[in-house]
Amino acid sequence: MTLLLRGLITAGLVVLTFAILYEVKSAITRYVNVRQMHRLRGRFVYRTARALLLVFLAFSLAYVWGFDPEKLWLLVTGFLGLIAIGFFAVWSLLSNVIAGTFLFLSDPFKINDEIELPEAEINGRVLDIRPLFVVLEEPSGHTVYVPNNMLFQKIFRRFDPTARARELEKGEAVEHDGAD
Repeated sequence: MTLLLRGLITAGLVVLTFAILYEVKSAITRYVNVRQMHRLRGRFVYRTARALLLVFLAFSLAYVWGFDPEKLWLLVTGFLGLIAIGFFAVWSLLSNVIAGTFLFLSDPFKINDEIELPEAEINGRVLDIRPLFVVLEEPSGHTVYVPNNMLFQKIFRRFDPTARARELEKGEAVEHDGAD
């Protein structure tokens, strides 16, 4: 294969990869907008898709530029073996990332919703939903980081914002009536 042909194939693969990334980002943005999710939730999915596509691009380019497929396969399997050992060592991180993906797809709560975890005696307003944990702000103002797998495996309560506002109005009305 000539140098010019390899260069053209490389350019084509790079352009194709970035076109796919653009379409993936557009699709995720549309999904987030239709489901009325906070934009930060789509960021995690996009970053994962981008990483997978860039790894695929790297392997494709290595093949185009003449790396021996057998040696490349040996390199890949050795690398995957190391990753598997690493994932076994950090299984809780992987568990949190998978739980975060399921939380994203199922959308049980949104940013600024109030949730409570009765078993852990934690409650607060959702500030951010990240790949490993959800950030809550307690009524006292403290920030709590709750692992995603805890929210995925345990019972939690999401408070309806309109019902919560009605409760607060009732409470203020009762306090006001009692003060007269």
